[in-house]
Amino acid sequence: MRICLSLVALGLSVASCSALGGSAQCRVDGDCADFGVAVCAEDGVCVSRPAMPPAAAPPGSGPVTSEGTSTPLPPDASTPPVPVEAGAPDPCLATNKPRVPVAGRSPQAGILEITTNTTLRCTEDHVLVGDVVVLPGVTLTVEAGTTILGDVVTRGSLTVRAGGRLVAAGTAQKPIVFTSSQPPSQRAPSDWGGLAVLGLAPPTGTLPHLALPWGGTDAEHDAGVLRYVRVEYAARGLELGGVGRGTAVDFVQVRKAGDNCLRLRGGTVRAKHLLCQYPGDEMVEISEGYDGELQYLVGQRTPIRDRERNGLLIEGARAVVTNATFCGSDVTNDSFAFVARSGASLSLTNAIALGFGAGLDVQGAPASLEVRGVTFHRLHA
Repeated sequence: MRICLSLVALGLSVASCSALGGSAQCRVDGDCADFGVAVCAEDGVCVSRPAMPPAAAPPGSGPVTSEGTSTPLPPDASTPPVPVEAGAPDPCLATNKPRVPVAGRSPQAGILEITTNTTLRCTEDHVLVGDVVVLPGVTLTVEAGTTILGDVVTRGSLTVRAGGRLVAAGTAQKPIVFTSSQPPSQRAPSDWGGLAVLGLAPPTGTLPHLALPWGGTDAEHDAGVLRYVRVEYAARGLELGGVGRGTAVDFVQVRKAGDNCLRLRGGTVRAKHLLCQYPGDEMVEISEGYDGELQYLVGQRTPIRDRERNGLLIEGARAVVTNATFCGSDVTNDSFAFVARSGASLSLTNAIALGFGAGLDVQGAPASLEVRGVTFHRLHA
């Protein structure tokens, strides 16, 4: 079944997509005026450069969240960074930081295990050489303003095993960036492996590329924090497997991934403020018994030669999706903004989709389907 509805609010909807612009946010600092106090970084992204750095956190406290609470740091990270004097440059925002490989033990070639609570400081750029794995019971903390580079030669990646935690709490002024180790002008999709976080929420399954198990019985499981995080030029973007509702996933951008921007395998995590740009496959793919809610999604893509991919694909899972804007390329007829298959349960409310061959494709009998306040439109007749 294919559904393509007429446009109700053409001007607003087209503006929503056209305002996303091209592959870069900026070329000069003036392009960042809409972002407040910001400059154009070398990779074409607007980055804040506050004149006065925020006050240092008190000893023993973690990154402050938007709700005003703090996330406890692991024992080895209880000492806060050196305070920045008023008016002095923030070292987290420095350029040309030294590059250091992420440390751990290597039980086998190509695998590096983080076995103790570890903090990656913002004063260095940290390189993922090979598959870096955070073991169960271990917390990896990433300071706001930190850049983590996936090594191109070894196709570095970062995976948090079920029972481990990743606390990556960036801020709007100092986001945490996972990117390619190549110079900015040479970066390309699939330069490095990607970021995966596994948890202990139901059901159970296996992460294919590393054959690592995920899932369990704890729907409220806490696998950490992903806030103000950008993942770019990875092969697989961001994968969440068996991640529970206790995990914070908020303000996450994935751009130029070789595969999906976001892949949800099982779990119950509630994620919001998600931005996907130029994926090689679906913007969001949901499967393997996921049961949760997604809110404030924006997807943007460019034309590809073989065939267009879809916006959101859900199969064998349940999702409540609210407030979404998906912008397709409008170059083929075999693309869909939303696809529900294999007994999926989808509740879709307040969404705009433009530039797809059709708005909604239902394959087989869905477990349930609810669509309210949704507008689909082809950019060209």
